[in-house]
Amino acid sequence: MQNDARYIMLLLYVDYMVFEGSNMQEINILNKKINNSFAMKDLGVVKEILGMRITRDKKNSKLKLFKSE
Repeated sequence: MQNDARYIMLLLYVDYMVFEGSNMQEINILNKKINNSFAMKDLGVVKEILGMRITRDKKNSKLKLFKSE
């Protein structure tokens, strides 16, 4: 059975903002809308935040967090 649920998560901590979601086009639209209201810098794909390393397994749709060393 295929899950067609779409979502966007906006993770915000002080002056860091991370978008995560099921549809990159919708994430880009939200990013542009927020960017029109606030001065932002796009730092690309997040690899580490708040002392956590982030890994992605796109093939298996998995996102994992690890304590940074």
